[in-house]
Amino acid sequence: MIYYIRFLKLPKISTVDHARSVVKALITVTSDLGECIYPADLSLWVTLFSPGDDQPAILSTRDFVWKRGMRCLSIEIDQRQIPMATWAARMLVTAHRRAVVDALSSATIPDFVSAWSDSFDSDATQGNSQWVMRRFEPREGIVLNIREDTGESIARHVWDGGIALAACLSSTMLQPLHKNLPESLKPLLHLDQPETLNVIELGSGCGLVGIALASVRPKCRILLTDLADAMNILDYNVSQSRPALDSTIAHMVLDWDDELPSSVAQERYGLIVVSECTYNENSIPALVRMLSALAARSPSALVVVATKVRHFSEAIFFILMSDVGFIEIEQLSIPLSRPQKENSEEMHETVDVHIFRAAQAPDQPVGTPGIG
Repeated sequence: MIYYIRFLKLPKISTVDHARSVVKALITVTSDLGECIYPADLSLWVTLFSPGDDQPAILSTRDFVWKRGMRCLSIEIDQRQIPMATWAARMLVTAHRRAVVDALSSATIPDFVSAWSDSFDSDATQGNSQWVMRRFEPREGIVLNIREDTGESIARHVWDGGIALAACLSSTMLQPLHKNLPESLKPLLHLDQPETLNVIELGSGCGLVGIALASVRPKCRILLTDLADAMNILDYNVSQSRPALDSTIAHMVLDWDDELPSSVAQERYGLIVVSECTYNENSIPALVRMLSALAARSPSALVVVATKVRHFSEAIFFILMSDVGFIEIEQLSIPLSRPQKENSEEMHETVDVHIFRAAQAPDQPVGTPGIG
């Protein structure tokens, strides 16, 4: 299981007296959907940085301990440790000492996902942002800044399946000889592929998977799609992305219950990506219809579906995919990090990656669809 450090109360500065202020926050450590609180002791490092993403200065740092049985942890840092002229800051809470990013590969899926706050200062109106930042590093020098909502919207959260699929795709591109990587995707994702790869992602949420793909693979055109509720956070995350050479990232609203927009229908995709979209059985028929409509226009496309199965009703997805003519050509399971080894249920948690092609796909070498 992957655990996420979350702000229950975002950092703010409280004045104690004319010479002293305290930076306060309230955090918890939970599973992706918040249904499970981390059940053991855990060392945490809290650092205040100067605002900005490029080489921020460390203003103050302090160790804390999350104790077994806790549901939340109060963070307090005396501001007298900070130069008095400096009032603005960002807070990082991490379980990885001296790390400012979380490594991301199929071999290093993080046990704990660190949390960065937005900038805050002494102004009473500051520190009230509803956003936090997750920072992942699939390769040295490539940092993914993924903002997510601190509220209840699951459409604007990072999920286990998104982290695992982003790690899987990144490793397939960067470390293709490693074990437990999808063979059917290796030709398509090869970094030396001379042609442009056209990709659409359904249910993108915060955009982690598509942004990771475009940040690593040159000559890649990514279209991130979701409902209108996710557009605000996609606007920001796309604006903060740094695509690889000749790669681009766009995003748009796409409702699976609607017809394909003309701008999508006229495209030919080589890869269709879906992550953690089968949890709601009521939306599965619409998802399969959308995948079928896309495959009808891009019959050579490979469809990659990542899911951490959360209930048995998700099995209907695979039945409907078979009914409309999709053939599963490869499947692999990505084990999630497991900090609580004595808990056998956590030890066996995986994200499953399924790769499909349309039954009517023309005969051609794997790796050629949707590139040109």
